[in-house]
Amino acid sequence: MRQLFLAGLMTLTLSGAIAAPAGPPVFLLPMACSELLPDTDPFIRFLDSVARGNLLTENALSKRIFRLMALREKVAETIRIGRERNPVDIMVQKTLCFYRQQKEPLKPVPYDDEAFLEFLKGGIDDMEKQISAAIRQEEIERFQKKEFERKLEQNREREDQLRRQAARDAEKEMKQISDSAKRQVKNGT
Repeated sequence: MRQLFLAGLMTLTLSGAIAAPAGPPVFLLPMACSELLPDTDPFIRFLDSVARGNLLTENALSKRIFRLMALREKVAETIRIGRERNPVDIMVQKTLCFYRQQKEPLKPVPYDDEAFLEFLKGGIDDMEKQISAAIRQEEIERFQKKEFERKLEQNREREDQLRRQAARDAEKEMKQISDSAKRQVKNGT
């Protein structure tokens, strides 16, 4: 089965669908789960291998994973991420690292591991909700930023008007002070 999967990975293409993550497939759950290592790519490629490797036996799970991958690409296209990390990547990494740290800290976990698949099937609802919430938060921040920029632009026009008026008022006031000083000198007081 694994050999068939490996051969399928090399030839499988999804017409009209999302492309597989760049780079070679990852067949084992990464061992390193430090948040200090921001590279989420091995986790994304492993999850992609889980979906692709279990298409025949876990069709519903594969479909949900592919939807998450498509959502990940959509987020990358539409949301310019200020923190430089895609929220889908972060949630995938956290989910897979939770399994790594809590369930199997030392044992190699292949893409078709029964216990891992059961864990993933049991937790995919929560992962999807967390991903949706993270994307919604990114969207809120993106729209807030646009609204702030719009308000700043509106305020900029008003600011320019007020600055010009203040400059005219200051010029008038300076002239009045200067004229008053001249009169005072002329009158000798």
